[in-house]
Amino acid sequence: SSDLFSPHFTLRAMADNVQFDPEGKTLLYIMYVEKLTLEPDSADLKGSEVVVRWYIDAEHDCSRTFALAEGEARVSYCSFFCISFADLADRAKALTMTLSAPDGDHVGVAFLKLEDFSRDDNFKVERVELRNQAGVVAVADLHTASQPRWTTGAPVQISQAGYFVDPQGDSQAKMLHDHICQETSEAPAPADDAHAREEKEKEEARAKAEEEARRRREQEEEQRKKEEEQRRRDADAADAQRKREEEEARKAKEEEEARKRRDEAD
Repeated sequence: SSDLFSPHFTLRAMADNVQFDPEGKTLLYIMYVEKLTLEPDSADLKGSEVVVRWYIDAEHDCSRTFALAEGEARVSYCSFFCISFADLADRAKALTMTLSAPDGDHVGVAFLKLEDFSRDDNFKVERVELRNQAGVVAVADLHTASQPRWTTGAPVQISQAGYFVDPQGDSQAKMLHDHICQETSEAPAPADDAHAREEKEKEEARAKAEEEARRRREQEEEQRKKEEEQRRRDADAADAQRKREEEEARKAKEEEEARKRRDEAD
């Protein structure tokens, strides 16, 4: 219900023997995509199977597959992102939300900033426009909140790059996920598990392949530059050798001509 996401609703960590970042600079962000509204001009996409994806630098996360509807489609996609900051007042971080076909082709994209999300455990609601070159494709209802990162059993992992947390294996994320599911009357999806894991594995494999391809291109470009530089040095050396030989030939000719003149004078 909409009351759940009123400014007065908060998420509280309620676990025993929890560990926090000693410096208090590590947070867990909750990003809940409640629903997605298809724009009238994109009605031809009705019935299309899609996923919502997050990209934050090298990290990424993916929702389960759902079908676009004329008007609103329920998404109920909850993701959790953990990140440490050098300064909590400066939370600058770019992230991208995409509406994509399950095979990876993007239908719409939104470029967002983490610093615009809720800075505490009060949910902040915003409507995110997912666009392509033609304009707005759909609008997502995004709810964000954040709270100090805590763990049970192991120390809090400090990471300024950040990483997504799986609620199936994380006490804090699971508690929050179950709470949201309860309040929204959503069954705690065992992750839609097999499918969600399969989508995530595919996405990770695709990202890995793209990274390997990028590295190969960089290596090939570096090798090309080295070979080009070597060819330039070889050409410069050959040109210098040619000039030396021409100079030696000129001097030899001048000496020969001088010798002949002396012989004639004698």
